[in-house]
Amino acid sequence: MSKMSGVFLIGLWGVLLFWGCSNTPNDPAVTDPEVAVEDLAADEENDYLYDLGLDDQVEENMYVGYSSYSSDPQIPAITVDSTIRFGRKINRRAVRRVVVERLAPDTLLVRTRRDLAGFFFVFHQTDSATWRGFRKPMHHIAERSAIYVNTGSRDTDNRRNWQLQAVSLGSGRSATDASIRIHSVTVLYNNGADTLGFRNPAETYISRGNVPTFRSGEEVVVRVRLANNTANPVDPDGSGATEQLLLHYGAHRGDKARTQFRYVGNDPATGLQIYEGRWRVHESRGNLHQAIIDGIDNGTIYERDATVYPYNSSHWSIPYRVVD
Repeated sequence: MSKMSGVFLIGLWGVLLFWGCSNTPNDPAVTDPEVAVEDLAADEENDYLYDLGLDDQVEENMYVGYSSYSSDPQIPAITVDSTIRFGRKINRRAVRRVVVERLAPDTLLVRTRRDLAGFFFVFHQTDSATWRGFRKPMHHIAERSAIYVNTGSRDTDNRRNWQLQAVSLGSGRSATDASIRIHSVTVLYNNGADTLGFRNPAETYISRGNVPTFRSGEEVVVRVRLANNTANPVDPDGSGATEQLLLHYGAHRGDKARTQFRYVGNDPATGLQIYEGRWRVHESRGNLHQAIIDGIDNGTIYERDATVYPYNSSHWSIPYRVVD
């Protein structure tokens, strides 16, 4: 993990206090601290813990180059090939599960998990007017942790006395058969002058006051190293890539855009697969967004047999803001 350009990434025991405004649920008042923080972490409007960015919602959105932002410059699509589209339609999203652990009298650690179920769709274009496809059942687990601290207030509703101080990177995987392991993510911005490096999402915490920020209009480059130990590798074009890597950016309460990583090659020293993706920042200012690195095994996409080639995916999620 690296830190540059004033962006402060912090470990679990190295958090710095940062006080700010909180969005407090309506009454009735909650007096127990653990219950109060559990309510705050379960709130669907808590953007720091947003975990629904993988949902493509409808089939029409399942293509590389999709964006819900009207200001999107529509970077030319880099498709898996010219005749295929794929994506997720989540129709059963469980309530976010929250486990609270007390680290100190004024500090609580929150671990969250949400189970996402539905179907993974694949569409093949057989001619200029006809699309045919198949779907596979999917069950994906999204996890994230956060640290809440007591602000020193003495409100009768304890939810007003606790503030989210830091959040981990998000991560997740298919509930079974997850063969893709992301080893590292490097983010380059400010014309390549500034760099962020991430290695372990569960142990990488970002303080609320030091979320990465990108300037509107700048290009952000993301480099990923991963391994895929699938028992049934599929390499349709003979490139050596046995998975596809998507970049969902601007993910925020139903909004998002999507592009695809370019396969760079295999690192002979480590055996890891190397990918590079990029996007031009145009998302709304002020909101907290998520950039999601989404690895999908080729067998999930190219093979119809869901028994031999079940849904197989892993992801990381990084929060960021957009400034002028």
